[in-house]
Amino acid sequence: MSGTDIRTVIIGIGGAGCNVISDVHISDSMEVIAITSDEKRYGSLDVRNRILVDKDSGKTDDIEPLRRILSDFDVAYIIAGMGGRTGTYYAPAVASLAKGLGLIVHSISISPFNFESLRVAKSEDGIAKMRMLCESTMVVENEMALERYGDLTMSEIFSKINQTIVSYIEKQQDVTLRTFHDRLIGSERANIRTALMQRSLASY
Repeated sequence: MSGTDIRTVIIGIGGAGCNVISDVHISDSMEVIAITSDEKRYGSLDVRNRILVDKDSGKTDDIEPLRRILSDFDVAYIIAGMGGRTGTYYAPAVASLAKGLGLIVHSISISPFNFESLRVAKSEDGIAKMRMLCESTMVVENEMALERYGDLTMSEIFSKINQTIVSYIEKQQDVTLRTFHDRLIGSERANIRTALMQRSLASY
């Protein structure tokens, strides 16, 4: 990290991830990137940086354009639904790429509903990979949201989930900024003390 500001990017991957960054206003202080395998969705995404990947090929070459984009950032938050193809496969690949570039990587993994039985086991594998790769991984359980907001429509439930995710990221960002600035101030004070000591020794 350089300077006095942390450069943060939020990456929405797959249907669930792109829904979050499209549905909720995100602070202008954070950049947004969308990764989707849906051509129709790709065309409608209102974000500056978007990448279309092939969910069937599973080639990490698809996300190579991220390398240039991510080199400008310090912290990444990856949002992806687990259990499907796009999010489950590409989220770990993106996390690995970001870590390789020196970014601090956090993830928000959205687990499927219990009735999506074919996705549940696959989602567990994807979440496990994200836990290994990321500084932190928050798991958002659709099933728990359904139980909590059962009186709402599915659209309203998803909107609640999306807002919760963005609020979580904003709170985490505040903590990160405070920690960074505290360390920066501490480092500056240490440098000043070192300089004063050297100056004092040189006077003898």
